[in-house]
Amino acid sequence: MRKILIIVAIGIPLAGCEDSKSVEYFMEPENRDERKETVLSCLTNGKVGEICNNAATAEKRAGKIEYREKLKAQEAVGKAASDVIRNGGN
Repeated sequence: MRKILIIVAIGIPLAGCEDSKSVEYFMEPENRDERKETVLSCLTNGKVGEICNNAATAEKRAGKIEYREKLKAQEAVGKAASDVIRNGGN
């Protein structure tokens, strides 16, 4: 009976182990789809852990970067439109 308890006690923590990937890994453009799938899987299945946290952190950072890029693009379009109006369309 003791042997069974020891095996179970050792096996349970190992069952939850999975290769953890860093935030930097998930930030790489080629890992974008994996990042999104991991976040979705974690949310859907109620999973928690380092890989879920890293994917979620990377998704949040990526969202901020995308927002800044869109904002810069909008500012550039607005400036170009102002220049055209100021110059009378020439």
